Amino acid sequence: MLVTWLTMNNERGGKRPYAQRSVRSRPRTERRMKEILDFRTIIEERYKENPTGGGNSFGEILCFEIHHGSDGEHVGGLTFLWLAEKWKISVTFLGELISDHCERLETQRSRTSVCIFPRQVCKVY
Repeated sequence: MLVTWLTMNNERGGKRPYAQRSVRSRPRTERRMKEILDFRTIIEERYKENPTGGGNSFGEILCFEIHHGSDGEHVGGLTFLWLAEKWKISVTFLGELISDHCERLETQRSRTSVCIFPRQVCKVY
């Protein structure tokens, strides 16, 4: 699987993660994919019980929390660290969830269902 991200040269000539580079990531095992799918389901069920108004699919929930969510201490959107703490998972696992979500967006571009927040558009997957 090929993962791409951006890197940008800083003033001292070093690289920061913003310009395009590619690396090979390890393929996910079936067990890890099941953990990801199970957790997505858990989050969707948890948010059905306590809706935020940001949607019901995992993609909508993820988008809402990153751009507009709160955790009782922080409001107006959560960083990856804050969201991982709220969901009681590691930041690494949150990264895998986000990666999985982005892969779904890439492979299912033809879907037309979108959720729209101010200045943000997130497809539903």
